[in-house]
Amino acid sequence: GLSPVEFIRNVRLKQGVKMLKNKSISVSEVAYACGFSNPKYFSTCFKDEFGVTPKEFQKTEIKSK
Repeated sequence: GLSPVEFIRNVRLKQGVKMLKNKSISVSEVAYACGFSNPKYFSTCFKDEFGVTPKEFQKTEIKSK
């Protein structure tokens, strides 16, 4: 039920979630590695999709281990 652009963005964000579980990678590095040309846009899309910023997600992942 997603448009092609939304589907691709969703796949990239899910890849970002996997990468953010590694605390040694910065949010900017994850954004670029997932195909986003702007880390701020990545953060905006991430927050819209998951309800938290990538940095907050990374911090909660570190605490939960």
